[in-house]
Amino acid sequence: MAQVQSPSPQDARRGKLRELSRSKDRIERLLDLQMQYDLGLVRDLDESVIDTGSGATSANLSRLQSEFEHEHARSESLTRRLERLRNEYERLQQEVAALDAPEEPGTTVISVPTAGHAIGEEPRVASPLPAQPTSPLPAAPGVETVAVTETPEGVPPGLILDPLRATIQGSKDHQRVAAALFKAGQKHMDDAARMRAAGKLEYAKVFDEHGRQKLLRAIDELKPLLDGEDPPYVSLFYLGRCRELLFRYSERYEGLSLENSTAEYQRREQEVREPFLQISARDVVKVGTAGKMEVLGPWGQAAKTAMENFRWMNVNGRYDATARIEALTWPGQGKR
Repeated sequence: MAQVQSPSPQDARRGKLRELSRSKDRIERLLDLQMQYDLGLVRDLDESVIDTGSGATSANLSRLQSEFEHEHARSESLTRRLERLRNEYERLQQEVAALDAPEEPGTTVISVPTAGHAIGEEPRVASPLPAQPTSPLPAAPGVETVAVTETPEGVPPGLILDPLRATIQGSKDHQRVAAALFKAGQKHMDDAARMRAAGKLEYAKVFDEHGRQKLLRAIDELKPLLDGEDPPYVSLFYLGRCRELLFRYSERYEGLSLENSTAEYQRREQEVREPFLQISARDVVKVGTAGKMEVLGPWGQAAKTAMENFRWMNVNGRYDATARIEALTWPGQGKR
């Protein structure tokens, strides 16, 4: 009878490393899903949340409540699955470390169970004494629950997006968290614009306020990245875009205008342009045979375009020909 050979230590280690890599990929995907939910993003917002063609009927409220409960249950399921994968990830890390550790004569080896497993189960990890404490995955700093402004009277409860439900776990990447917050704030303000176009100004204000809060938090998240001598281009660009959207918010709700508050308006304009100017001043590429001609690089071109779009909107954004069109008359208009 042929004996089954046990895998060599090298094969065992390669297998553990492959399993560890797959676990890391699953954890990253679940972290992205949890981050979207924690930031208040709702999938298929056009169809499932905002219904501009119907009122706040009992049927709509029931449907929205049902969808909310479904998403809440889905979030809890993802959270539980994430915790299981995190424990598995830590177990694999420790097993790989144990495979790499040289065995010394006389070393006592103990079995350390992974957190969340009942006593008496098969040991998960073997580590040489002295055992080192296992640190959990780091949490992204500066992410806490924020209260929302008052809900306008008559707004269906299912339409109001909840504040952040939890901290964003598993990353200290300030740029990644800031980008997620910016995209969430931008989407809320896009939804607010649709509400204004539909004549639902109270709904629009709610979405705009959610967007403003997330943009302010995105700026706070970018601060550690902007303290250096040469901040990354991407961080400067996100800072400029956040300030631009907050500038538009102030125009809509805080009375910011060139006519009523000239000095403040110009100061805020310069505040928006500042990060884009830093990019265009630094991202310069030398071209030509002698390398004496300088042109803007890709980030510099993007910053220049952003500034030009901001300037054009400030000059022409309030143009509205509706009144002039409605005032047009033609001969015999009053005759039937």
